[in-house]
Formats: sequence, C-alpha cells, structure tokens
Amino acid sequence: ISLKHRRRRRVSPRARRVSPPFLAGAGAVRACAGADGTSGGIADGAFPASSALMLPQRRSATAAGSPQVASAAVAVGKLVAAASAPVAPSDAAAMQNASAHVMGLHEGYSQEQWGPWKSHTLLLHQSIQELGWQEQAQMLAKVFREHGREREGKLSKDEFLTVMQKYPCCKPSHHGVFFQLFDRDRDGFLNENDFVGGMLSVSPLTPHKLEAPSGQLRMQFIFLYYDANRNGRLEVEEVARMIEHIQQVRGQPHADAMVDATALVSLYSGPFGFAAFHDAAQKRMLNGTSPLLRTQSDLAEVIRQRQAGGGA
Repeated sequence: ISLKHRRRRRVSPRARRVSPPFLAGAGAVRACAGADGTSGGIADGAFPASSALMLPQRRSATAAGSPQVASAAVAVGKLVAAASAPVAPSDAAAMQNASAHVMGLHEGYSQEQWGPWKSHTLLLHQSIQELGWQEQAQMLAKVFREHGREREGKLSKDEFLTVMQKYPCCKPSHHGVFFQLFDRDRDGFLNENDFVGGMLSVSPLTPHKLEAPSGQLRMQFIFLYYDANRNGRLEVEEVARMIEHIQQVRGQPHADAMVDATALVSLYSGPFGFAAFHDAAQKRMLNGTSPLLRTQSDLAEVIRQRQAGGGA
C-alpha cells in the first residue's frame, strides 16, 4: 500500500509509513488491463487484492466524478425535483425505493451506501453482450441444467461441487467459498443467473474495466466477498483483511494493515459501503482491484477442452 498524497491534517505519522505498490499476484497471471492502471490476473491464493492507497482530502462516498453515481443521482434528482415543498421521511423513502426499482434493485436501497450498485441479472446480460460471450454463457447454462437435479432450476452446493470437481478451474479448497459467494440470497441454492454470472465474473479472461458492465459485475462480487457479515458495508476489519491479502500476494509482511484501512475508511463521512468502495477504486485511491477474485482457468474453456477431448 502506498500513500502518494499526504494530507496535512488527520493523518498520523505512522499512517504515512507504507509499503510500495505491487502489480501481480502469486500463481499464473494473464494480462488483463484494468481501469485502475494495473494488470489483471489470477490470484488463486486467498482471493487477494492488488492495490495502492492514495489519500486525497475527505470526500463524499457519492462523488460527482463517477459516471455511474452521477446517473443514479440524476434519477433521484428527477424525483426530488418533482416536490417543491420539504419532503416527509415517508415520501423520501418512497422516492428512494422508486429510484432503486428503476435500477433493478429491491426496496430499502440507499444511494449513500450502495451508489452505483446495479441488478445482477441486468449486469450479466449487459456483460454477455459487451464481451460477445453468448457461446460461453450458453455452455455454462447447459452444464447448470445437466447437474441441477435436486431442485428444478437450481443447483445445490453438492451439485456445484460436482461441477467444479468435474471441470477443475481453481483449487478444491475454494469451491465452497465460490458457492457461498454466488449464493447471494443464501438459500443454499444457485439459480442459473447466479452460476453463470458468478463464473463469468471470476474468470481470468474477464476484463476489469470499472466503467464496463463486466467490470461492475466483478466489483460487486469483490465487495460481497469482503463484506463477510453481509451488512452492506465494509468494516475497518474487513478492509484490513483485504489489505492483508494484498500484502500476502506480494509476499510482503502484514504490516500496518489496520492503520491503512482506518485511513481509507476515514475519508468517507458515511458507511464504507459499495458506493465508497467503488468510488475509491474508480478515483484510484484504492488501486489494483483487477487481480481480485480470479480462478486459475476459465470454466467455460475447461468445459470446452474436456468435451473436445471426449470427456463427459
């Protein structure tokens, strides 16, 4: 972690003592240029990150520089502009939920906390179109339907593990971790969109451009992975864990992770939710998210090779 811009206030001398940034993780790495200026790749150890932390002055989690945040703000702004009188709390909640509905989200969406978060299904469809991956998506969907027998239209954990063992694309110790991550509603099953979207997002072949649908999809899964308690925000301890993974993949000692995490979180007045996480990455305060959460091989490619070789 490196702090390229020192603030004159509210940063302790210890917080300024940091390690130099790094570019690649352990294991095989395939170049996949990201919007954050680092190379992408596979980090199949503890799903580590690669980042550089730079501290500008304190800013809002929904800074206007983000195109996605700006578009969400426009949607909310149109609703607010419709009322000339002060808005009652119940009316404000209704307008916020209306904005969430437009973005494909459920009621209770908070722009301050979630910002540019978008519907998983929407991002999946946009990503497939963006990358021209219709064939890969169809291949994954076929495997999903072939193995989902316990419950119609669903894939149980055991069935998912069977797929991963049959078509190995990452370490067996990570199979269960991926299932828990893809099981977004935590009902013990994956639907087709969970499976296809999850496997495409963690593929080492998927670009990591934050302004593109595929990059947004990846960022949402990365956030969910580090939001271990699923409370919709990253606690300082969870950010520190990410920083420790950063140091781990670079072979660096786990030094000052909590100090750096505290410094980053302190830049945001509200909760360090997805809005803050996305803003920090987009503005390169948190650099190098591209190597996060990658399998060793692309699952669709493994399936293709097995089938071409006569495998079941």
